[in-house]
Parts: sequence; C-alpha cells; structure tokens
Amino acid sequence: MTLITFLAPDTSMLDRARNLFQSQQINIQIKKGLLSEGVAVARSLIANGTEIIITRGGTASAIRNAGLEVIIVQIPITGFDIIRTVEKAKLHGHRIGAVSFPSILQGIDCLSPILGVEICCYPIHSEAEAEEQVLQAFHDGVDVVIGGFITAKVAKNNNFPYELIDSGVEGILQAAHEAERIAQARNLEKAKTSLFRAVLDYAYEGIVSVDSECRITFFNPIAERITGIKGSKATGKKITQVWPGLNLEQVMRTEKDDLGQILNINGVDVLCNKVAIVVNNRSVGAVATFQDVTQIQKMEARVRHRFYASGHVAHLRFTNIIGVSDQLRQTVEIAKEYALTRSSILILGETGTGKEVFAQSIHNYSDRQKGPFVAINCAALPSH
Repeated sequence: MTLITFLAPDTSMLDRARNLFQSQQINIQIKKGLLSEGVAVARSLIANGTEIIITRGGTASAIRNAGLEVIIVQIPITGFDIIRTVEKAKLHGHRIGAVSFPSILQGIDCLSPILGVEICCYPIHSEAEAEEQVLQAFHDGVDVVIGGFITAKVAKNNNFPYELIDSGVEGILQAAHEAERIAQARNLEKAKTSLFRAVLDYAYEGIVSVDSECRITFFNPIAERITGIKGSKATGKKITQVWPGLNLEQVMRTEKDDLGQILNINGVDVLCNKVAIVVNNRSVGAVATFQDVTQIQKMEARVRHRFYASGHVAHLRFTNIIGVSDQLRQTVEIAKEYALTRSSILILGETGTGKEVFAQSIHNYSDRQKGPFVAINCAALPSH
C-alpha cells in the first residue's frame, strides 16, 4: 500500500486534520512541520516509507526545492479561505497587503472591488524573503498583512497587525481525496509491475532491455545464468559497458529487428532476437531475448517423441509402395509432384487400394514431413 502523510504547519491544523480524517474514516497519518523544519520531517518520513505528502504551499515548495523523491499534494487555498481571511483583516483597515507564495496570490487582487477593500500583492519565493516583503508592505502604507504561517510569524515578531490565511476543511478534504486517488493509481501500477516482473523473471528465455540512452533497465535471472553477469550490477549501466557485442544500440537506432541470430556466450550457442521498442514513431529502447540452442534442441526432441508416442507420425514412404506396373510407377511420380505443392490433395480409391499408404508417403515427401500426421477414419464419421 502507498503510504500518505499529512504534514501540518501548526498544531491547530494538525488537530483540524485529525478530527476531519477520523470523521471521514480517511486513513492518512499526520505529522507536524513547517518550511525548512518540514523538509527535515519529510526526509524522515520518506526514509520510513512515505510516498505521498500533503502540505501547504510554502512547505510544498521547500520540499520540492530540496529535491526529495516524493509526490507532493498541495493543500489548495480555496476562495472560502481567502474571503474568510479578508473579512477578518477588514477589522484592521481596508488597505491589505497579501504576502505569500505566487500560487496563493494568484487572482487574489480580483476580490478588492467585491469585498470593498484594496489588496496589494507581495509575492515571496522562499522563507528568507518573507520579512523583507512584510516590511515593504507596511512601508507602502498597508493597514494589515495576510498570508501563510511564515508571514504571520514575521508580522507577529514586528508587532504588525496580520491575519493568517488558514486552510479550511474544504481544502484539506480536497487534498486528502486527491492523495488517495494518486495512491490508488500507484497501487494498481505496482501490482501490474510486480506481475510483469514475475512473468519476465520466470520466463525460460534470457531477457535484457535498454532505455533510450541504451542503459540497461532489465536483466532477468536466465540472462544472469547465461552471461554470468549479475543483474543488480548491470542495471543502470550502458549496454556497451556490460555487453558490447550485443549491438542493441544499432537495433534501436535503425528501428529494424534482428531475429534468429546465433551468438556464442561463454562457449554456449544461443539463439538471439533483438527488437526495437517504438512509441509514437520514436525509438525509446530495445529488448533482446535469447535461448540456449541446446535447450531448444532438447525441447524439439521431446515434442517429436510425443508425436511418435501419440501416433501422430507418418511411418510410410514412397519406397514402401511395392509394385512394378507402369500405372503404379506413374501414380507415384504424380503423387511426388503433388507433395511439393501447398494445395490440399484428394486421394480416391476403393477400400484396400492403399490410400493411406499414399497419404503418409506424400506427407513424408513434402516440406511438412517434420510436422504431425493425423489419420481420421472417415467411415467412422456419422452420416449426419
């Protein structure tokens, strides 16, 4: 299962989210962390299996900028959140400075004529810019600032009036549902990947695949056994470093499949097929499959043995037809000519004249002689 964590910026939102998730029966763990502190918490969460983090805009940006490998679902600031905050801020005055990240400020100034206030926007892109922008806002003559937790903290430290743009239950619930949808999709993808890997791991062929940069993306156990190369050491490396003679890069470049090639690997002859992977008319990789020729021969021998054991074998040949008359010899020559065609052959004759002898002989004289021969007693078939 994909683990989701809600990263709350303060205790108030932590409690709000906990109560909401309990009432809605949402299975998401909750932790506390704001901006740079949130990045440290996120690192710990990722190390313990978290794959999706739900958090506010500033902390979300900080985690992204830190380059952490995790899916971020940002808690949206809804119109209700902004309106509630502006209504509170009007108690301090009608000139309002909005100090926050661009994602929150987008379109906020459009509320000015609707709510009867003047809103000036002061965008920040990092925690360090907050104090400068708050000071600039009051220098410009605003009565109050609104923004996220870092804006509120700076204003409070400078004894400036402020109102926090807090996330209501609407935004928290929206983010939680979005995270659950992503988790569900990831779980399905994991299941498909596991099934696909199991199929490839237990295939009887060696399988090696590369991406568009010719780096090895898959190296199954049979490939390990045949080549003597560990898949864990090969994966991620250029195919030319690991197996320069395979020439997968040429297949990918030309987009032409190379089938039925015999290679000698560590003294073992293998049958190799190389195929380009083309998506939207562009080569995005290539895959090579190979089998030990000895194993193929053994399987072919088992198939032949089964045909013999089941009686699906033609035992008779033209040399088994005994006779010296010109008519019989002429019939044999005609049968030989027919045997070399791909057409169906109808043999007519009275019972006991040797129709099946001719049928088996024609089969063994044709290019289908290695295939099964199935005789059907037409007399035993019902008339209807």
